[in-house]
Formats: sequence, C-alpha cells, structure tokens
Amino acid sequence: AASKTVEFTKDTDYGIGDGPRFFISDVSEELDAPGEYWIDRESGTLYAYEPTGDISICIGGEFINAQSSYLTFRGFTFINSSFRPVLIIGDHLNLDKCTIKNADGCLRVGGRDIHITENEFCNLTGLCIYVVGYETDKEFMLDSGILIDNNLFHDFAKVDKTYSPAVNLDGGISGVVISHNE
Repeated sequence: AASKTVEFTKDTDYGIGDGPRFFISDVSEELDAPGEYWIDRESGTLYAYEPTGDISICIGGEFINAQSSYLTFRGFTFINSSFRPVLIIGDHLNLDKCTIKNADGCLRVGGRDIHITENEFCNLTGLCIYVVGYETDKEFMLDSGILIDNNLFHDFAKVDKTYSPAVNLDGGISGVVISHNE
C-alpha cells in the first residue's frame, strides 16, 4: 500500500488505465474497517475486523435454490452472499416481505405465476431482479403472470455500472407486470 502499486496475477476482464474507476475485492490488505472479513481459502482461516454489531458471513453459493412449484418465502432476510442469493424457478412462487442485501448477485426468477412483492433490495453489485423465461414461453409467447410490485430498490449497481437496472427481463418473456416500485 505504501508504494501505491497493485500487481495482478492474471489479466483483468476490461483492462485498467488512467481515469476509469475500478473495484478490488477478496484482498486481505483491504481489511480495514469494522465488520469486514477475508477468508484465506487455502488455509481455511477467517480474518475479521471486529464488528460493531452482528456479523453474518456466507462463503458462497445460494441461500435458496428452489426449482419447484407452489412455494412462498415470506419475511426472510438474505445478507452477505458472494453469489446470486436466491434462485427460484417454477410455477406459483411468492417472495414477499423479504430483504436481499450485500450480495454479489441478484434474485433470479423464472416460471409462471410468480409474485415478488413488498421486498427490499439494497447494496447489490449489479441489478436486483433478473427474470428469465421458459423456452416454450419464448417460442409461443405465453403469458408468464409474473408480478413485481411494491418493492424498494436502492444502492444497487455498485460494481456493474453498465446496464444494471433494478429489474431485467430476458428477451421473449411476456406478461410481466412491474408496478408501484420505488
């Protein structure tokens, strides 16, 4: 840090030059504020800067990977995911009054008759909700019946700043209602 030099062990995806912003993660030297942590995966050691309150850590993977139907998730808080926090694929699914925050990913949904209502999405690296369609839906333009209503989106696209809307619809999907969101 004293030399103000960063050395990369592999090429970056977009290159680095004078002027553009950049983001560095998973570096032990950046552990400098309460609540931050770093995991040495080789030794299995967790290094944590003493938090000022509760600390919650998810090493990786999804909190929910539900590829089923007729499920409701209500009142859950999903925090600190280093991957897509929630994947729900199926029919007749509900995500209601949940909080998804501090995640390196988004809620990914697909299917028919899915309701995403009264949730809070914050401190995400990119977009908040990614809606994918079934191949048969795309082929026949079937109505998905997906409702995204009365959600609060804030402090997202913190890293992925190019085209990271709150809600992204996969091409060819139809019948999605997005309303009363903030």
